[in-house]
Amino acid sequence: MIFALTDEQEMLRAAVRGALERSAPATTVREWLEAGDGRPATTVAVQQGWTGIGVPDTVDGGQGGGLVELVLAVEEHARASVPGALLAHTGLAVAAVLAAGGVADPLLQELAAGERLAALAVDAGSPLAAAVIDVAPFGDEWTASGTVAHVLGAQAADVILVPVDVDGDVRLFCCDCSQATVTPTPSADPGRDLSTVTLADARVVRVGASPVDLAVLGPRAAILVAADSLGAAQKMLDMTVQYIGEREQFGVPIGKFQSLKHTSAEMLVDVEVSRSATYFAAWSVDNGEPDLALHASVAKFVSGDAASRVADNAMSLHGAVGFTWEHDLHFLYKRAKVNLSLFGSPSKHRQLIGDSLPLRVSAGVPA
Repeated sequence: MIFALTDEQEMLRAAVRGALERSAPATTVREWLEAGDGRPATTVAVQQGWTGIGVPDTVDGGQGGGLVELVLAVEEHARASVPGALLAHTGLAVAAVLAAGGVADPLLQELAAGERLAALAVDAGSPLAAAVIDVAPFGDEWTASGTVAHVLGAQAADVILVPVDVDGDVRLFCCDCSQATVTPTPSADPGRDLSTVTLADARVVRVGASPVDLAVLGPRAAILVAADSLGAAQKMLDMTVQYIGEREQFGVPIGKFQSLKHTSAEMLVDVEVSRSATYFAAWSVDNGEPDLALHASVAKFVSGDAASRVADNAMSLHGAVGFTWEHDLHFLYKRAKVNLSLFGSPSKHRQLIGDSLPLRVSAGVPA
């Protein structure tokens, strides 16, 4: 199978990269990260219409495309170290509303257009699952009580979406953020909005009439984090190649030393393997492949491990300068390391892959 991006997808990638270079240069991104404020970056995403990627263009604010297109946008945001709510809002919350309410849901239109921001109340510290929240009827509405840790994007959200297991089906409920207590969670990555969300008899409304298929939404989460890791790894590779081509020792660029060439080549292999796994997994979701969950787990553990190795090698090849606060490498390093644990560690996804594979007994080997 030969996988290649279409002309439209290449144009989208170029458009996102160009807009971020204009609106979010490195000095500006550093200010956002040091302030721990992703709102300006989210504003850029709304103005550019990126919050509607993956939503049919028949919906107000929808930009069309699928998960592959959203992966490209998330990858470019990570490459530029940009914070913001794109992954949590568009990648997870909007997808959940689309699954539950369909294209006619008025909330979907508001979220796609970026008029309101949403966070999906699931624990990002493990593979995506329904929240452990108690819901009960209350007149024409419902009430919800419970706590969810490690929620992505809740600090910037206007509404909280809660997927809850109701009689064996996962149903989506929505409440205004004023109904929830959002407690920020410290993170090594200053661009990662993580919080604990607590609901105490919060008034919630049910979104749509259809159940949410976590067998698709869960892989989406894993793939989007894989894309984030891929973008960070690509940028660290680019920075390292530039640095070792300029840094001189004994009168020659250190990039001419054989050992550094080998390390750089290993970094390139890691990035390209990560890219292949992530793009293919996104394609699998868009095309409803039966093994999409398997492909997503492969992408998550491959990209996570690869980005972590690239980060370590980039830091090593930069030497002492890479450890300084003034160098932007540490933002990408932290992003790669935090991504390891989001929506399942590499070891967890390797376990999921093993569990999904049939046991085959070779000829001559007793069962």
